[in-house]
This record gives sequence, structure tokens and C-alpha cells, in this order.
Amino acid sequence: PFDTKKEKGLFNNNKKINTTPISSIKSTAGASMYIVGIGNIKTKAIISGGTSRNKIKADDLTFVMNFGEKIVDDFDATTSYSINSPNDILLFKLEKKSTERRLIIGTMGTFSGSAIGINSSEAIHFDYTSMGNGKYEVTLPNNLKNGEYAFIHSQWTGVYTKMWAFTVIESKYVSQKQRDAEKMAAIKASQKKKDAEKMAARKAKKEAKKEAKN
Repeated sequence: PFDTKKEKGLFNNNKKINTTPISSIKSTAGASMYIVGIGNIKTKAIISGGTSRNKIKADDLTFVMNFGEKIVDDFDATTSYSINSPNDILLFKLEKKSTERRLIIGTMGTFSGSAIGINSSEAIHFDYTSMGNGKYEVTLPNNLKNGEYAFIHSQWTGVYTKMWAFTVIESKYVSQKQRDAEKMAAIKASQKKKDAEKMAARKAKKEAKKEAKN
């Protein structure tokens, strides 16, 4: 375990979450761009590996961010932005592929123009409280699904080469859509059982009448 009073960085359950390097930047276009020349091009930051070595259980989504009195250099910026609190950090769900994880960091559309940097409107909200001396307790929402996530600098425009990536496991979160589907399935199963019982009762009654006549 690390001493979070002295060691700077991100911690979960007293274990340090090491930063993950971005292996490459890729741009991909939609099919319509190739066919009719109209569409969108997305630029994505790529992390090698389909999953992170940093496994976080869904029932333990509390972190400690220790910035100390100086800027944390975990993100290896070629252009330095001040990192003073979790307010300078954003959380995103990463797109998972078999051999890599992806995050959109820019878009360019035929009619919408170009946008450089991450879309903060898609960031996942989290709460944090100060523990003093540049240290903060960060709590993620308890409805996170299993998957790949990353803490990223809010001014991320491609100048940073690393992010705090991790994998959420053992999530018991059930979406409203899934709950509704399970409820409907239970109702149908119950109705099917009642119909079968009624049919069996009618059949038994009919056989009883037949035996009485004989």
C-alpha cells in the first residue's frame, strides 16, 4: 500500500492507480463520407489493450486524489495546465474494443465544422470533498456499469499523453429498461401459470363429470 499522505496521484482502496499511456491518435470517417463526401470524421485517442489492469469493484467506487501543493505531472503534458483539484478532472466511459480502448477527442463534420478536444457534456458526474492539504475524496455514481473508464484532464486537447484508466467490475446496476423487461417477463410467466392452472382445473372438472355419468 501507498502512503496517500505523501504520495501524489490517484488511489483506490489504498492502492495507487498508475496512469495509462495513449498509444496513438486515429481519425475515422463514416461510410457516407466515402460514398457521397458528406458526413463526420472522428479523432480518437487510443489506449492499447481491451481492458485495464486497474480493476475497481462496483461497490468500492471511492477514490483519493492527492495533488499536494504542486501540479501533478501524471498526465505528461507538453503544455502545462494547472491541476489543483478534481474540478480540473473529467471522467469518461471509454469505447471498448478487443485490443484497444478509445476516447473521442475531436470531430469534424461537413456542415457542423470542427471541434478539438473532449466533449465535456458527455463526462460522468462525480462528487468530491476536500480532505485538506491538496487531498480529495472522490465518489463515483453507484450506477456505473461494468466497463472501461478514465479520469482525464478537463483541458485535454491532445497535448496529454496519459490518463488514469480503470475497469469497473462486478456491477449490479440494472437499467430501468432491463427492470421493465424483467417485470414484464415475470407478469407473462405468472399469467401463463394461471392459464395453465385454469386449463388443468377445467380438464379435471370435465373428466370428473364424464366419470360421474359412467
